[in-house]
Amino acid sequence: MSLNADSFIDRIKLKSELVRWRALAIVSLVLLGLVITTKSLGLMSPFGTIGRVSINGIILENKHREDALIAVAQNPRIKALIVEINSPGGTFVGGEALFETIRHVAKEKPVVAVIGSVGASGGYMVALGADYIIARKGSIVGSIGVMLQAVEVTELAKKLGITLTTLKSGELKGAPSPFEKLTPTAKNVVQQTITESFDMFVNMVSSRRQLPLEDTYKLSDGRIYTGRKAHQHNLIDKIGGENEALEWLYNTKNIS
Repeated sequence: MSLNADSFIDRIKLKSELVRWRALAIVSLVLLGLVITTKSLGLMSPFGTIGRVSINGIILENKHREDALIAVAQNPRIKALIVEINSPGGTFVGGEALFETIRHVAKEKPVVAVIGSVGASGGYMVALGADYIIARKGSIVGSIGVMLQAVEVTELAKKLGITLTTLKSGELKGAPSPFEKLTPTAKNVVQQTITESFDMFVNMVSSRRQLPLEDTYKLSDGRIYTGRKAHQHNLIDKIGGENEALEWLYNTKNIS
């Protein structure tokens, strides 16, 4: 097919237009990708953002979670942190590590704990790391204490004709064990360990909630409290949820 001069020039113009529109489309896609990426990182607002972390279920040691919280402390664009708690507790060390990490964050920016259905035992220990604690009226709060449970099956083994033999370097090694009766000496040592951990927990509550130590021990007999009762005993600061957390950040820390 032959082309005259005018048709040839029109073809060149059309091709130039297509190249330009393709370039614009590529640039637009790149910019859109940058917007989506920055939004996902919480960087869209020139004023920063409020971070949120959820602590759910049984609390164990979690290095990745601690590293993530430390990153929050170091991120200048995150102006505050809300810690949502819905946990009945867990290991003492798991709760202690999380408490200390949240305190690390609180040295850099405000932290509010919002307790949902339950924030008991280690869950409440974690809440103590925050600057301000909020819970619903019906939330389960407290259960301040330490517990160790062990199964002992020597009598059952005897009935089944099973002989259990344990060889160890000393009486206290491996106690308590399901394969031997707990001796008075071993029971006393285990109880001392529990009491020591309990004293540390009570001192955390007394220090963070600014309660006299004697009064704190009275509140720390292991019982649970409703959020309403916990508020009366100064174990939490306010009744509510995330909206109240945001109000506190705005009214006391000027963070919108």
